This record gives sequence, C-alpha cells and structure tokens, in this order.
Amino acid sequence: MAGNTELELDQLWFTWSTAGLGAMPMGFRVRAASEGLYDTQGMRYRRVNRFLSYEPPEGAPASEFNSRIAPISLSFVYNGDERLLIRKVFTGQDVVGRNGVFFAHLIAGLPRSFTARDAIRLWYCSELWVDSEQGLSPNETTLGKIPYSRILNYVQHSQTSFNFGQISDKLQKLLVLILGQGLPPHITMRGHSTLIAALIYGLTHTLPGQLLPNLTFTTYESDTQESEVLIAGTINGSELQDLTRLQVQPEQATRLVSEDIQRYVTVAVNSLVSSNTDKLYKLIDELERREYVGVEDLIELFKRRFRFGELTVKQLEDMVLHPADNVEDLLDPAVQVEAAQLLLKYPDYWKPRGKEVFQQVLEKLK
Repeated sequence: MAGNTELELDQLWFTWSTAGLGAMPMGFRVRAASEGLYDTQGMRYRRVNRFLSYEPPEGAPASEFNSRIAPISLSFVYNGDERLLIRKVFTGQDVVGRNGVFFAHLIAGLPRSFTARDAIRLWYCSELWVDSEQGLSPNETTLGKIPYSRILNYVQHSQTSFNFGQISDKLQKLLVLILGQGLPPHITMRGHSTLIAALIYGLTHTLPGQLLPNLTFTTYESDTQESEVLIAGTINGSELQDLTRLQVQPEQATRLVSEDIQRYVTVAVNSLVSSNTDKLYKLIDELERREYVGVEDLIELFKRRFRFGELTVKQLEDMVLHPADNVEDLLDPAVQVEAAQLLLKYPDYWKPRGKEVFQQVLEKLK
C-alpha cells in the first residue's frame, strides 16, 4: 500500500534583474522558480504570467512614489486551472534610475480547500513572503517547492492583525448587504491596501465560508476594469496621502434587513474590534461543519448561542439534527422543558415537518 505523499506547491519570483531565466541581459523577468514553473515557454507559466505585473497608482508622481506609501498587492485568484496566491510589492528604481521596479512572489497549486480566509491570514508572514532577490547568487535560478503543511501552519499561527475600528462602519454595511441581498458578483474597494486587507479579513472572519462561495480578491490593482477577482482593491495617486479613506461599491443594501441580521452584524463586528472573538469563531466553526448553510441557519444559531430570544422551532431542529454540537443544551433540563413547551404550543408541527426532521435523525443513526 503506497504511503501518503505530501502536497508541495510551486513558487516563482518575478522582478527587474540582471540575472534570471531567459537570455536577456537585464529587465523584468522570472528571477527564479521551482520545477513546475521553471519553463517560461510552457503553458502553465503562460497561465500565471498575467498576474505578475504591478503598476503604480494612476497619477502617482514618479519622483514622490516610494515603497513607504506604495500599496501592497496580495491576490488570491483562480485562473481556470489552479488557485494562486501572489504578493507584489514596489521596491524602487532599476540600475539606470527608473522608478518602477517591483517584486512578485507567486505560489501555485493551492488545493480547493484553501480559502480566501486562509489567504488573507497570510497578509503579514515574513517567514513565507520574499520581497527581494538579495541572498540569491546570479547563477541561482531554481527554488524549492513549498510543502502545503508549511502554508497551513502559517495560516493557523497567523501573525496578521489589524485595527478593525478603522473599518468597522464599512464592514457592518458590507455584512448587511451580503446577509440581506447575497454576495454581489463584484465588489470594488478604494483606499490604502492595509485598510482593504483589514476589510477582507473582517468579512472572511465574520461569515461562514458557505456564504462567501468561491471568494477571490486582490488588495491592489492599478486598474480594476479587467479584474478577474470578486473583490478588487485599488487607489490612485491623489488618494495616497489619505491613510483613513476607504470606499466600497456597492456600499450598502438597497432594502431593509431584519433586526436579527442587524444584531448579528453589530455583535460580530464588535467582537472583532474588541478582540473578543472566541464565541464568534466557535459559532462560525460549528456552521462550517455542516454541508449547507443559509442566512437563516446563521441567524438562528447566533440567537441560540448568544441567547437572544426564546427557543424557536428552527433552533430545536438544529439541536436534534446536529446533536454533537448541542450536547450541553440537550442535557439541560431547562432546555428540555422549553422544547416540550414549544412543541405543545405548535401541535400541528409533527405534520409533516416534525416527522421529516426525526426521519432524518433516524437515517443518520443507521
């Protein structure tokens, strides 16, 4: 019986250099790559090449633009073949003094289970990201592959943190929009890349993944018109000095949402701002163990776990259908009395909904 082979991911560095792959004496090029991306004439490289460029913000004065104010681009994309994670940073001038050099570090072949939440948790990760060719001799062009277990370890022990107070209002509006009307096909964010990263982090850490299907993002692109991601961040030269400005389109829901949704959004965002997220994350983790989750499932479980309101039929069904997550409630005499009173209040529940629910329980027990 063959042993399990650990997943290894290819990586690539792209920058302006006098050394690297290809015959050119100097210029923007692949500086080094692992085996799977080493062939710059191959189809796989051609499928990732379009994600490697970095343009300064439109209207940014070349003489004043520097790495201190330059936006950082972290992108989590799907190119039709594979999931890619790319970090691009502005680094300064080339050897003849032109101010436009950047360094891109790309990781390819991420599995389907790797999510936008995982990706944004790597915003700060000095052990993973490379932003310079320093330390690599001119004749070195081969990189090692990255074990996926190493990536997961960085995700689980993330160094990333933000001041969520700066983006709390925008996050609340975005959550209300998604919970009230669904995830828009495209969201544009305009502001400093750190604020955009904080907003993406907040979004992915306050909703279960089932409500953010196939979410992709970039924290910065100079032009979002041709963007291939769902959330696209950008900024122009005149906005670089404003460290607090953040615009989101669409900005807010166009119709009213329930008080329960408003309450969830307020509690979730306050949990992030106050760094008191244990209860919130436990709720999201519980939901993500289910095959299907809708907005109603989120709100009902939130009300139960945070003790808002009386026991509802939907909450009782969730307890019965997911007993492993509800042992404490199922063994609580007070909850048992509350459940009995609820069923007596709705004697017609058994026909047909209650019968269907308990039939599902029996099927699970077989």
